[in-house]
Amino acid sequence: MCVTLLGSRNDADEVFQEVSLLIWRDWDKFDSSRDFVRWAGGYAVNVVRNQRRKSTDRPILSDELLDQIAETRNRSDDRLEARRKALEGCLEELQQDQQQLVAQCYSGSDSIRALASSRNVEPNAMYKRLERLRRILFDCVQRNLQSEGMV
Repeated sequence: MCVTLLGSRNDADEVFQEVSLLIWRDWDKFDSSRDFVRWAGGYAVNVVRNQRRKSTDRPILSDELLDQIAETRNRSDDRLEARRKALEGCLEELQQDQQQLVAQCYSGSDSIRALASSRNVEPNAMYKRLERLRRILFDCVQRNLQSEGMV
């Protein structure tokens, strides 16, 4: 969120460090029934605001626009979280060998060619199999989100 609000990776790193310290300091104030990302995001917005007020440079964004960006970002986080949960469920519906292939391809350090070779499969066949699995997962996620009214 910090990069979204500031546009600069260096500035965002500084703000992120400050936000992390504030969250750690105020951890006992966090209500676990609330959304942690929104709670932490509130700290980020406030730190950015304070940083902008202290700056000698004229801020590019008004506080109102900063609030709109933060709210849009929060809505995006909600949608992304819903998609992540749906994907998690869809991955569980795959057969065991399909789950292993997806895990190897997307969380491993081996290339698709290396994985194909280790499975004695042509790389093109591996790419096509992955394409089919991605389509299955995409369709499953869409169905789940539609059934929850998220699409």
